[in-house]
Amino acid sequence: MTLIKATRAAGLTGAERALAILDEFCSQNRGNSADIRVDSETNVARVVAFQMAKMKRLFKAFPEVVLVDSTHNTNANRYKLFSFMVHDGQYIHPALVESEHKVNLRRVIKLFKQNNPDWKNIRVFMTDKAVHEKDVLREAFPDARQLLCQWHVVTWLKKQAARLAGPVKKEVKGLLSLMVYAKTDEEYGYAKGAMLEKLGGNDSHPLYKIFMENWDNSQDNWVSVKRGNVPHLTNNTNNRIESKWGKIKDVIKDTFSIDELLSTLITLQEYAEDQCIAEYHRVGGRPSGLCEDEELSSLALQISKFAFNLVSEQYAFANGGSADYEVELGSPCKASIKSPRTGNTYEVSTMVSFAK
Repeated sequence: MTLIKATRAAGLTGAERALAILDEFCSQNRGNSADIRVDSETNVARVVAFQMAKMKRLFKAFPEVVLVDSTHNTNANRYKLFSFMVHDGQYIHPALVESEHKVNLRRVIKLFKQNNPDWKNIRVFMTDKAVHEKDVLREAFPDARQLLCQWHVVTWLKKQAARLAGPVKKEVKGLLSLMVYAKTDEEYGYAKGAMLEKLGGNDSHPLYKIFMENWDNSQDNWVSVKRGNVPHLTNNTNNRIESKWGKIKDVIKDTFSIDELLSTLITLQEYAEDQCIAEYHRVGGRPSGLCEDEELSSLALQISKFAFNLVSEQYAFANGGSADYEVELGSPCKASIKSPRTGNTYEVSTMVSFAK
């Protein structure tokens, strides 16, 4: 706050004051990085991005799944906050953009890639249906899979059904949700057929046409059954990042200038990191519900509770009565797992698994 007052007293513009804050931010830690892009004609900051050294280490440790989203009208100049988050809910690259034009988003992503060489290890992006964001991500990360936030999908689809008559509307909304969370192709096909039946069997019905033209042909992005081979680490929504946006907007004011907004975001992130470190070093206990399984008990001493919960659920299913699969260890350093029910086959590198 002292720096903001000093720069204002010196008669600096908002962009110049933001630059001064970023200079101080980078001087605090050699691992910190920041960038600001200013329009030479209007002297307005178009892109402002910063990344703490701890954010870089966090992404390097967990690069596989990245959540992406933006929030609007964060201050008096209506800047958008466009950010990346890793799968456990920690920010790794916040950026303020004057608009969501592709040129601004491309600049943010270029900065991220420059400062994070492990970007090549990203396997999945979780996004909403903002086409401009998805296009830019596809350009920059062609090998990464994009998944749609299922909460957003359900919301959008139900809005399409809002104009239907009462009883039909409720049933169609239920069928749309069933398609989103379908665990098999048969379940998806049944729900789609039932929806058409509820619409009078009219395949020219506006709702059915919209669904077929915009959703049915992109099932890989939003239907649960299509995510079985995708390493999304149980992330099927952007709820974590949506929740963070709400908390941020409780603190920032729509009267903030760009430098006040930037200073507040940096302070909030520093506080969040202090809380994360305190939680990491907090003395915990042995996870409950292990049923005295020796393998799980041993694993619980080596990994976090979050990771343990992910593994233990899969372990319980694999050893339960409802699991149906065949394991083949014929190939060197590889194990093939096949489901007789679906015919799907999955390969696991035993060399990598044992090495870790």
